[in-house]
Amino acid sequence: MRSLPVSVFLLFAVLSLPLVAQESVYQAKPIPCGKDAPMRIGFLRRWADWESKRLLEDYKKSEQRDVGWDPSVEFVLGAWPAFLVLTPKDAELRAEIVRAATKARALGCKDPALAQILGNLLQNAGPSEGSLPLLLEVWKALDHEDASATQRFFVAQRLRNLYKRRKETRRAQEFEALLPGILAKALTEENYRGERVRWYQVNVMTTWPTSKRLIPPLTRLIGLVEKARGIDPWVVEMAKGTLAHSKAWVARGGGSAASVDEEGWKGFSEHMDVAQKHFVKAYKLHPEYPEAATWMIKVRNASGGEDWEPRFWFDRAVAAELDHQEAYAMMLWSLRPRWGGTHEKMYAFGRECLETRRFDTAVPRWYWRALRDIGGKGELENQVVWLKRRGVYADVSLYLEGIGKRKQPRASRLYGASVQVIAAYLAGKRDEAAELYLALGKDFVPAAFRLFPSLDAARYQARLDKLLEGRARRKASEKKTGEQKAAEKKVPAKKASEAGGSAPDPKSHKKR
Repeated sequence: MRSLPVSVFLLFAVLSLPLVAQESVYQAKPIPCGKDAPMRIGFLRRWADWESKRLLEDYKKSEQRDVGWDPSVEFVLGAWPAFLVLTPKDAELRAEIVRAATKARALGCKDPALAQILGNLLQNAGPSEGSLPLLLEVWKALDHEDASATQRFFVAQRLRNLYKRRKETRRAQEFEALLPGILAKALTEENYRGERVRWYQVNVMTTWPTSKRLIPPLTRLIGLVEKARGIDPWVVEMAKGTLAHSKAWVARGGGSAASVDEEGWKGFSEHMDVAQKHFVKAYKLHPEYPEAATWMIKVRNASGGEDWEPRFWFDRAVAAELDHQEAYAMMLWSLRPRWGGTHEKMYAFGRECLETRRFDTAVPRWYWRALRDIGGKGELENQVVWLKRRGVYADVSLYLEGIGKRKQPRASRLYGASVQVIAAYLAGKRDEAAELYLALGKDFVPAAFRLFPSLDAARYQARLDKLLEGRARRKASEKKTGEQKAAEKKVPAKKASEAGGSAPDPKSHKKR
């Protein structure tokens, strides 16, 4: 067993936890899957309720009110937050919001929030020239000191993205340069009070998703927020940790370990130590938020810490939020062979997710993700081997059955049933695969093959068709054999009848 690095002892000292000398001392905690476990949907619902009330209150104070369009505007402002974070795929509600917003604007409403929502929806639906003038209109309307910096940040972000899509580089860069300053001001507003401050991390990672792109704006943002008043110090620690983590990977480079020189490893290690220090501070400030603990899974895994360390932080992340998806993604990633894990550990973790039986969340889905990742891209043989292991197909069936019980469109149910056909076939359960495939008939969804990396969909569907053909021939043969046997049994009875008597009963003969 390797001895613990100094940084780990400091880590536990900071957390006021017992020092640990061996991996076996820390016992992984069960995933907290009880009904009272904190869930992301609770956080999202609370935010949506707060945001809809804020939007409606701001509108009622504005000069844009009119009896002609008030009902439409109030519907849009009330429905938008919940649609955005809870039901973004609800096409019917999306269309209803667009119709109401369009109607209000046609009647003369110039409310900036209404125009921004309509612009967002038009942009989300795909390339749309209609969203650009709307967002520019909102940007102009918000060009004053009392305007909401939070609203200005999201409009500027959208405009940057639109101009990038249109390949108007100069205009995109203009808005890019404004984003750190606007976000720093937004963080002082009511929108980021209490648990709503968690949106900061989402905003940063969706605005600047890669390490190289993140470093300049985040450096500037940190300089601004450190001087500002009224900002939760959790933001400062998270920002500094994220910046150091990004610098570590830039210093190392994205190549294999063998391609990293001594200077690269030195920079990587130093920046990771800084990242750890700030994420631990952030965790201490708000252990009820899962973000800092989730980042620590990344840090300790990448830093070559002890095998148990990612799980230590995973347990804390899911204690804060049962279904925090990034925590599951990072934990599963840390169990890959390239990071010192094994396929067995990956599967065990996936099965642990499945055993929560919390099909009302995305947690059991990490079972399927583990099974897919074991196969890996271009490694179908691994999946087949695992599907044939004792108990694995039963787990697959449990997963698909649980997912199937959720309220979902018919197309989704057929997709899940088609996945089970393929899984049964690969697991060697040919009779079951044939039964399931026959039951689906024309409703079989070929797209289900995409869940199995490197599978030749056309070839395997042809195999399923042949399986049915073979089953049909076997059934026909069995039927014919049965008819022949029945006919043979009738022959003695027929002969006896023709002789004027019944067939002799062997048991009626007595021994003489």
